[in-house]
Amino acid sequence: MASGAAAMALRESFGDRKIPEISRKITACVACRKLKNEVSGKLFTSSYTFDDVRALCVGTLWLPEVSKALNGLAVRIATELDLHRSITKMPHTKRACYDRTRLYFLVYLSDHHCFLTHGKPPLTRDFHSLKSPRAFLESRFSSPSDMILISQVELWSINSQVFDTFGADTDNCVDSHKLAQISCLEDSYKQCRGYWLGTMDFDTRDHFAGRMFDFYFHSAKFYLFSHVFRGQSELSTEALRDVEHYALRALEHALSIVCFVSCETRECLQQLPYYIGAVTAFASVCLVKASSQKRDIICNKEGEDIITHLHRLVQVLHPPPGETQSSHPLLGIAKGLDTAMHSAGAHQFDHNQHSLPDFNGLFEFDFALDGLDIFNVDSTELSTAGTTGTFPLSERE
Repeated sequence: MASGAAAMALRESFGDRKIPEISRKITACVACRKLKNEVSGKLFTSSYTFDDVRALCVGTLWLPEVSKALNGLAVRIATELDLHRSITKMPHTKRACYDRTRLYFLVYLSDHHCFLTHGKPPLTRDFHSLKSPRAFLESRFSSPSDMILISQVELWSINSQVFDTFGADTDNCVDSHKLAQISCLEDSYKQCRGYWLGTMDFDTRDHFAGRMFDFYFHSAKFYLFSHVFRGQSELSTEALRDVEHYALRALEHALSIVCFVSCETRECLQQLPYYIGAVTAFASVCLVKASSQKRDIICNKEGEDIITHLHRLVQVLHPPPGETQSSHPLLGIAKGLDTAMHSAGAHQFDHNQHSLPDFNGLFEFDFALDGLDIFNVDSTELSTAGTTGTFPLSERE
């Protein structure tokens, strides 16, 4: 699963063709406007194929500049092809029904990657009330990679519940009565992860697939807990302790995300969908803004602190001498991250102090993942952003 369940599904759909090669070709088409012309030609036609949907999913996952438009068209074509109608027939006894449902789940994953990255509501439904996605695995056509696909479908379904609970309005604080729902949603993540870890044997089959599996769960938990950074309303002493606990959990999962990326090679990272870059960018910003807090947060046996991991991330993402800057969004944040750390005055933690950190500098922080140019700001803008402002994203005012 070089880039998650969606990429694995795409790889099988395209046979021997490799996803990175397809991504580079599509990027080249975008550069010469050919892809946009091809997509425009699909807007008013009534003739669609499964390959049209697969190609649009590739673009949604790897081309941030046009991902929203491609995703919207992919969902529309999937609806026109009635891919969702075979879900109630699980477990499938006909190959055609199996292929339709599998492609629908692929569209579902691409759509949900897109919705979280851009802070928009998803366009697809999960139909859990009709059939559990796990019924798909009972089909005689099911392959081992389908387990990873369905595990991702279940995970993103919980992400949708988080979105439905807290919404996309980052200007409003999280109501105190919703804090209890954070714990309930965390339990849903734990149950989901526990089930799939007990079902899939990553250690003997695919170590990297297991690491990606963990990455997606850390990203999901980071997304959940980061909602407390939207601001503080009138809270009781007990509720305030809960908020501080969730804030610390968000930092821990953010650090786990950075640790994952900093331990991979550039070649591997270039194969990942741009959602990974968006999550890594926001996790890094979260840690930069928290770096002035004296708190012992580590994610490895060496006990290295946050700034050490951020510096390592910059080293991994920064192109070596003689290599041009990659167009991949994830590899393009190194310079901005380095500037952000210097501008924010990030420094090493004092591990001798163990007092509860002051999270006031993180509250009112905007965690809507809308765009990837979060680090494309100059040092003046970073320094004036302060500790409570929001970083400008793709749609600047």
